[in-house]
Amino acid sequence: MYVSKAERDIGILLKNVSQEAHGGNLDVMRELRKLVSVHLNLREVSVMETV
Repeated sequence: MYVSKAERDIGILLKNVSQEAHGGNLDVMRELRKLVSVHLNLREVSVMETV
């Protein structure tokens, strides 16, 4: 499996969201929900991955 540029960018965004959540003292469930939301909204799936 390879990591595309878009996935690296999402990783950076997720790291930033996690740091912001920690800084805002969010509880674990809220932090997890925020991370999942960012990932699901920004992740791109190719046709080959869906098959």
